[in-house]
Amino acid sequence: MKIDSKLKLLSFFLALTFFSSCGPKYPQKLIRSYGDGNDSPWTTYQGNELRTSFSSERIRPPLGLVWRFETSAPITASPCIRGGLIYFGNLAKKLYILDAKSGRKITDLELKGSVSSSCALEDSLLFVATERGGDQLTAINLKNGDRVWRQLARDVSTSPLVFDDKVAIGTGDGYLLVFNSSRGDLIWRFKTAGGIITSPAKGGEKIFCGSEDRHLYALDAESGELLWKFKAGGSVSADPTVSDSLVFFGSTDSCLYALTVAEGRQLWRLKTGREVFSSPAVVGGMLFFGSNDRKLYAVEIEKGTVLWTFETGSLIQAPPLVTEDMVLCPSFDFHLYLLDRQTGQLLWKYRTGGMLKASAVIYGRRIYLASGDGHLYCFAPKSPK
Repeated sequence: MKIDSKLKLLSFFLALTFFSSCGPKYPQKLIRSYGDGNDSPWTTYQGNELRTSFSSERIRPPLGLVWRFETSAPITASPCIRGGLIYFGNLAKKLYILDAKSGRKITDLELKGSVSSSCALEDSLLFVATERGGDQLTAINLKNGDRVWRQLARDVSTSPLVFDDKVAIGTGDGYLLVFNSSRGDLIWRFKTAGGIITSPAKGGEKIFCGSEDRHLYALDAESGELLWKFKAGGSVSADPTVSDSLVFFGSTDSCLYALTVAEGRQLWRLKTGREVFSSPAVVGGMLFFGSNDRKLYAVEIEKGTVLWTFETGSLIQAPPLVTEDMVLCPSFDFHLYLLDRQTGQLLWKYRTGGMLKASAVIYGRRIYLASGDGHLYCFAPKSPK
């Protein structure tokens, strides 16, 4: 009986410790409502589960700097924006929440590890992946600041994919993990033979993920069953993008591949001058991607014909952002370039203080850009004089 009492007491304290760690961690009064849904939100990496990096908002140069927010470390991923609030992390283990209009800090949240990928939003939940000592995926309730759940995930440098009350994440030890988004229960996992350094995409009932084992995998989104796989000439180094019946991805073999979604048949392959880490942006029968050969490529989707190229001063590894008439291209040369979508003509550029590894985001007719100099920049069209 004494042993049983001690075990019960120990169980009580263990439970108390666990629930204390999962309880309110962040300053509740500083986290606003998650929005009324009346804006044009950018709630996930590359804008949607297809990862097309397309914005329907129209914005034209010349542009001016509205504000610049300084953090304590490089920012390597694009922000999420909804309800007038901006969410992003940096390599100093912090998650920031800013007012999108003024750039004023609402709060910053201490995390277990560094943030090198974009967050994702679903209703009142914010999903953030951390690495470098704090390898986990965490769900935070934005209504009250509670940490709802967390799951260990090794060497996570990919962005969460939220779909159908689920959230998927790729890990450096080769797993694609799918959890229940509200509870954090593991639903299924799929093991590849290499690390997963690219964010998953979803098209129809399929999830696509690439691996350093040189394969792109198509999995059943509900069960995780392997439907097909395709072997490239190098590691899959650029996130897959889905558009209609095709899926596109880049590889360290310097190629961009176009495959059929249904069976993984290669439609075409485009060779560039160096490795491809930039995921394509897609709109209107055209796609746009960058290469380590310093060039941005505009490609006709049906046959893979290059329509034009634009050369920057360094590597292009971030996905470009495309609108109806422009392409926004970040480069390791510290610059953001705005180009005419049809011709590739340079319309405007801005030099930041660091390498640009994250794609730009448009929200409320403003451009938001994260830089390796530790700043988040906000630009808007200049008013006519």
